[in-house]
Amino acid sequence: MIEYLFGLILMFFAFQFVVNLFVKEYTYIYTIRKDNKNYQITEKYNHKNKSNFYTFEVKDQDNAIYNYFFSYNYNKQKGIIKDIEVYNKDNLRCIFPIFKKDRYSTIVCNDNTNTYGYAYLKQIGDKRVEEFENILKQKGYKTSLWDINSEEKTIDGYKTKISYYKKFTDDYGTLIWKYNGVYFINKKNDGVQEVLGDIDLYDTQNHTIAIKENYIIMNIEPTYNEFNRLYVVNAIDGSKDFIDLDNSISSSSYFNGIYKDEAYFTDPINRIQYKVNPQKKKIEIVAQQTQKGKFFDGKKLISKSLDELSKTNLYFEKNIISTKIENDYKTKDIRKSNGRYYFKTNDGNIHLKLDEKSSYDIILFNLQDFREWTVINDTIFGISGDTLYGYNDQVGLKPLVKYSEFNYHDKNMYAVIFNKK
Repeated sequence: MIEYLFGLILMFFAFQFVVNLFVKEYTYIYTIRKDNKNYQITEKYNHKNKSNFYTFEVKDQDNAIYNYFFSYNYNKQKGIIKDIEVYNKDNLRCIFPIFKKDRYSTIVCNDNTNTYGYAYLKQIGDKRVEEFENILKQKGYKTSLWDINSEEKTIDGYKTKISYYKKFTDDYGTLIWKYNGVYFINKKNDGVQEVLGDIDLYDTQNHTIAIKENYIIMNIEPTYNEFNRLYVVNAIDGSKDFIDLDNSISSSSYFNGIYKDEAYFTDPINRIQYKVNPQKKKIEIVAQQTQKGKFFDGKKLISKSLDELSKTNLYFEKNIISTKIENDYKTKDIRKSNGRYYFKTNDGNIHLKLDEKSSYDIILFNLQDFREWTVINDTIFGISGDTLYGYNDQVGLKPLVKYSEFNYHDKNMYAVIFNKK
C-alpha cells in the first residue's frame, strides 16, 4: 500500500511537471452561483515572456459582460476566480471577483449601455459604486483601489521643483526633465541628476527622447551651436552615462523618433541622419548628403530624402495598432500592452479591449486633456494639466508627479520603466 501511494505521488508530480513544461495556453469555462443566480466565466490562460496572464469574461443572467485580467503564477491552475461579490441598484450591476490566494483585480459595472471600470465611476461621483465599495470594506476586503494617494514629497532642482506621491512607484522608475538634467524617482531613492551643468535645454520635443529605461539628452552647446555628446540617464537608478560622436553636430539636430529600440535623429545643417542604441552605447550614420534617410510611416521603415528630413522636422508616425478600433471608435490614439488594447476617444474616455475582435470594451477613466500617454506592462501613464497620472486595475487612477512645467511642455518630458524583480 505504501509503495502504491508513493507511486501515485510520483505520478502526480510528474503530471504537474509535464503541465508546467508544455501547457502555454488554455480556455476553461465554468459557472459560479451567487445569490441564486448563475455567472458564466470564460477563463483564458497564456504564458508569454516568462509571465502568466489570465483574462476573464464574466457573463450574468442578462448576458451583460464584465472583463478582467490578472497576472500571477498559479502554476497553471484552472478556475482562478473562486468567488464573486455582486451589486445591483438602479440598473447598475457590478461584479468584484475574488481570485485564489485572496487576490483581487477591480470592480467592473454595466448599466445596459456601457461597461465601466471603478475609476471612471468614482471620477463622476456615482454614489452606487461608493456604496458597493463600502459594502466590500465592511466584509473585510482590502485593496489599493480605495487607497488615497496623498502623501507627497518635494524634490528641489535647478530653477524648478516637483512633488511626487509616494505610493504607486515601487515597481517603476521615473525620470522627469528639469532644464539642465532630470529628477529621478525609484523604489530605493529619489533626487536630481545634473547633466548639462549651467546650460538650459528648453526644446524637449527635439532634443530629448525616451527608449525603455533610457532617457537621451542632446548636449546642446549654445555658444558654438553644436555638440558632440549624447547623455543617457537610466530611469531605474538615475545613473548617467554618455555616448561621444566622432564629429560635431549642429544644435538644429532633432530626434525623428524610435524604431526597434533605436533613436533616429537628423542634423539638417550637415545633412546627416544618425541612429543611436542607448543600451549598447552605440551610434552610427544612417545616411548623409545625397543618400536616402529613414522614416517610420506607422507600418514600416521607409526611405526618405535628406532634403525632406532637413527642410522641416519630420517625426515618425505612431504605430498603426488596430485599423478595426480606428474605424469602430474613430480614433488613432491607440496603445497595446500584453495583447490588450487601450485607446482614447474624442470625449476624453480611456477604453480597454481585452481582444481586438471583442464587441465589448471597458471605459477605464476620463481625462479630457490626457496627453503624451503610454502603457507599460498594462499600467497607463500620461499628463493632464500639471500632473503625471498612473492607472492600472489594482490601484485605480492616481496622481504620481505634480510639476508646473507640464503646463508648458509635454513632449518627451518623462520616462518610465517597469522594474519589478
